Amino acid sequence: MKQAIIQARFLILFLVCKSIYGQQTSTLITENAFLGISCSKTVPRSAMYGQNFIKTLAALVVHADLGHLSGSSTEGSDAEAAQGLYYCRGSDTVSANECAACVRNVTSGLADSVECATGNSAIVWRGFCTVQVANFAIIGQLQTEPKNVRP
Repeated sequence: MKQAIIQARFLILFLVCKSIYGQQTSTLITENAFLGISCSKTVPRSAMYGQNFIKTLAALVVHADLGHLSGSSTEGSDAEAAQGLYYCRGSDTVSANECAACVRNVTSGLADSVECATGNSAIVWRGFCTVQVANFAIIGQLQTEPKNVRP
């Protein structure tokens, strides 16, 4: 069930990216190009959430390195919890190694990001994968935000 939800979210994000980037999407998606980022800064992160944020990113990398094309992790509890997920394009277009490399690249950038360092959520879209981390429930939730994506 979770796999189906994650795949549905990927399809929705792909269609959103396609509508945003028009015909360019088909050429960008053939590469692991950076497509966009959105970082929410509505609630500053606490030090404990920051640690859970980093642990969640690390857990996503471990899961991707095992060859999975999608995965999720939660570190911490209550207001200090960080939920994360990633999903890669289907196995017919992106290999497990390309997926893992994409997730490593994105999580490394998020861990070092000054822009996302003080926020409570972050989502990054690349040609091969999407990674999202937040301090609110994101796994299995329909999301209509962010509406503005900075390429």
